[in-house]
Amino acid sequence: MSNSVVTQFKGNQFKETERTMLQLLSDMIHHGYFKMEITGSVIKQGKREVTIEAGKSFRFIIPTEDLPKAKTLSDSCDLSVAYDQNKLP
Repeated sequence: MSNSVVTQFKGNQFKETERTMLQLLSDMIHHGYFKMEITGSVIKQGKREVTIEAGKSFRFIIPTEDLPKAKTLSDSCDLSVAYDQNKLP
């Protein structure tokens, strides 16, 4: 596995993750095919861990306050919201 680079960006981690993904996609389209893999999970305190592997590995830890607001309840990955509102199927 490649070396993992944990981002040190001081601003919104979601926006930095998004920016990095778009830059890598742009590079891929410009230079030709290469493999890119994106994985994610929920970790401590609802933070999201996102890893992008594309030649080297980038790892982002996104705090809940950096997540964009869900447009609808079904868009939310936070099932506690649905549970609190008694809207789970």
